[in-house]
Amino acid sequence: MKKNIILVAVLAAVVFLLFFFTRKTGEINPVPKNAPADTVPAAVKTRIPVPPKGPLVEKQERQFKTAEVLRKASDDQAPAIPDICDTSFEDENGNAAKVIVDYGCDGKPDLCMESTFDADGVVIETKSDDGCDGTIDRCSTNERDSYGNVTRFDTHKGACDGPLTSSLCNTYMLDPDGRPLVTKIDFGCKGKEAHCLTTVYDENGRKTESRFDRNCAGKDVSCISFFYDSAGREVAAITDRGCDGSPDSCSYHRYDADGNKDTITDDQCTDAAKYLKPKR
Repeated sequence: MKKNIILVAVLAAVVFLLFFFTRKTGEINPVPKNAPADTVPAAVKTRIPVPPKGPLVEKQERQFKTAEVLRKASDDQAPAIPDICDTSFEDENGNAAKVIVDYGCDGKPDLCMESTFDADGVVIETKSDDGCDGTIDRCSTNERDSYGNVTRFDTHKGACDGPLTSSLCNTYMLDPDGRPLVTKIDFGCKGKEAHCLTTVYDENGRKTESRFDRNCAGKDVSCISFFYDSAGREVAAITDRGCDGSPDSCSYHRYDADGNKDTITDDQCTDAAKYLKPKR
């Protein structure tokens, strides 16, 4: 059980890093059409930071109901988890140049993050200030190949030129449309493939499945399936920790009339049958 929890945590961290550092106002991995289905060379593309030309514009505050999202449905004694509120400030290009995070939504800032973008609106570096006291506690930087994929992700202590505390390197296998089919992950950038992440897409280019292969041994040990409504919005994500066809954790997304999303996690997967195909 402990190994499964660690595995899911690692997978979640990898997916988050790949998402956060490939975002560009909603686009993921902006790559050209008909890219070769081959391992992407690790040639680093030179990117020049573009500072904001004017004052940042404050956007509407968002609140994440983590108590509902993360509390296990099967455990009535699970501790309440404080909600998270964040406020973003955008530059003239719509990039989230500054984000203030408030754990507990008590009006007191707990984390301030400032990001620098290139001319394409892609994150180059992010400085994090714990407590928002004006001191940079860590900085995350990344390198990309000519397709826009993150090839290296580094975390530094203090400023962006401070001591290196962790690194992650990726190589990719792409489909004809330039989407990553297989991501080979090397923790520590030691030249050894630590884990492999395989992604499956439908005919509309939406991600339908992610499969995690520990040590790239040819055996999937954790699988996540994604489901969408007629409007193309994700409505469910079902995790199968053994890839044996039995769901272990499910997240369901509901949308109101304004398109706002509410997420509920159910470790009993009571509604999974609505989405999973019956076994033959």
